[in-house]
Amino acid sequence: MNTKMKTSNRLSVELLALTDSFKVPGGKTCLDICFVRPNRFWVNNGNNIILTNTQGDMLRSINSSYSFTANENEIMYVDRDFSIQNLSYDRENSILFMRRPSLWLPLSIHCCQSNGDILVGMISSISNEVKARIARYNKLGALKQNIYQNEEGSVLYEGFPRYITENRNRNIIVSDVMRGGIVVTNHEGEFRFFSEVDNPTGICTDKHSRILVACRYSVDVLVFNENGTYLLHLRIEESPGMIRTILRTVNWMFFQIIKLGKSQERRKILSLSYDDDKNVLWVGSNDSNTVCGYKIFKEEGMYHITY
Repeated sequence: MNTKMKTSNRLSVELLALTDSFKVPGGKTCLDICFVRPNRFWVNNGNNIILTNTQGDMLRSINSSYSFTANENEIMYVDRDFSIQNLSYDRENSILFMRRPSLWLPLSIHCCQSNGDILVGMISSISNEVKARIARYNKLGALKQNIYQNEEGSVLYEGFPRYITENRNRNIIVSDVMRGGIVVTNHEGEFRFFSEVDNPTGICTDKHSRILVACRYSVDVLVFNENGTYLLHLRIEESPGMIRTILRTVNWMFFQIIKLGKSQERRKILSLSYDDDKNVLWVGSNDSNTVCGYKIFKEEGMYHITY
């Protein structure tokens, strides 16, 4: 199935209400965020990966500014050499989980809640027909699976799988900005669907297996069901209480920020994380160190927004 949807074809638009926010210490951006129960957050602030809380306290800092995945006990992250490290909260130093694969650069990482497997989104460091892949590793770092093509042999990813997550039905969801949408396969790597999204960045899922995707330039979040059907368009920029900042024009490589000058007043959303217990969507952007939370709840099969 190939689900296509452009952000201009909006079936329903909801205005999000800001319920909470906090500033991340030590940086001016929020490239990646991960909510960890009960009220802590790991945030990539462009300089380091920071553990903080809703008061903005710096609880821990890791010398890296790439992708990570975390839970209540540990964090795994891509270090500055593009190897993958594992750090338990009761340890001072990390343990090497996997060295950078030959001829590949890890861009994204996700720990599967279903079985503890590690998914790593990679791009080829050489000219190659297969520009990107998703590699699955077990808890010991042994390669179990490579996902890069469909049953017809066509490549699934165009070259920049920067954000990745696993849904509750074990589907693997990849935000591929070069292809212009999200690519979804099942846990065996079989292609399920592609949903077109303008400039997709951060992705997350809720407890009902719905998929939320950030649109970098339209400053909005799109909601799909687990089968790729478009449900709702969540408007972030005009939300009551939204902190707006002066955008700094940026030049990207692996989402590292280089300041070039000032541009128009507009947020660019990059990262999402979801608190299932409180039904709060947490949003981070590239032009602000403020993480914002929005209350969402489900009633009679459709999203409603709490004001």
